[in-house]
Amino acid sequence: MADIDYKVIIIGAGSAGLCTAYHLQKIGIDDFKILEKGEGLGGTWFWNQYPGAECDVQSHLYSFSFEPKPDWSRPFAGQAEILDYFNHIADKYDIRRRVQFNTEVEALQWQDAEGYWKITTQDGEVLRAQIVVSAIGMFNNIVWPNIPGLEDFKGNYWHSARWDTAHDLIGERVGVIGLAASAIQFVPEIAPTVKQLHLYQRTANWVVPKDNTPYTEEQLETFRNDPAALQKSRDDIYAVWNTLATFDDKKVLADIEAAGLERIAAVEDPDTRRKLTPDHPFGCKRPLFSDLYYPVFNRNNVELITTEIERITQDAIVT
Repeated sequence: MADIDYKVIIIGAGSAGLCTAYHLQKIGIDDFKILEKGEGLGGTWFWNQYPGAECDVQSHLYSFSFEPKPDWSRPFAGQAEILDYFNHIADKYDIRRRVQFNTEVEALQWQDAEGYWKITTQDGEVLRAQIVVSAIGMFNNIVWPNIPGLEDFKGNYWHSARWDTAHDLIGERVGVIGLAASAIQFVPEIAPTVKQLHLYQRTANWVVPKDNTPYTEEQLETFRNDPAALQKSRDDIYAVWNTLATFDDKKVLADIEAAGLERIAAVEDPDTRRKLTPDHPFGCKRPLFSDLYYPVFNRNNVELITTEIERITQDAIVT
């Protein structure tokens, strides 16, 4: 094998990249580098900073088994708390110094004769490694809807995954195109402050209850002082998700749908209720969880629009 720069190069400094780095060090492999296209680590929790961003998996499970955290503030932690946890991991296990930020990989080419990977970055840097681990995740590239005229719009617009945190929405007219996992989290956050909120829905999704009551101090003390209690919580969550993920327990699915329909029934306008009611069984599309979403539709400044968008002009969305 020809000379290489690193034994292992990891692409991405999100949860998978950090976990890989931890385990490489654990087995004695120190000759590795992490290439991260962003200026910070944490992956999706670095990029997604929209209001109300939080995980849909309870944090006692959505955390590393080698670094349990007994003091998550609530069952489903928010973006900032998760990002703090990943930064803690990077610092505690001396991973940060191995991350090369602002480095996007443009090409990978296996050099068969020499027996190494040639990694080319967008800046033209070339690195060689025996092993490459792709830890880029599922959401590293944002996707814009293919709507004619989008780039002609003269107002402010952005993708939820690149939220303009400097822009104040108070008193503004806002259109949200697409009502899925991200939108059901940020819509309840911005609805009370904007002047008018137009929500464009193509498909009605199942949005089922999500009990995210903050832990009491007594509960936190139990988790801090009793590792077995924290592990039991993790195991119980795993068992629930392992059962749910196959979507084959008819009673579980029926109970979930009933809970979702109960929340929709609290929407006062009958036409809006009809538009919000899914026409497919729970599990056919990505499940969504929120206790805050459906009450938004009882606000006077919120309108649900389900007719197809034809185009976008300089100052309007035309259905």
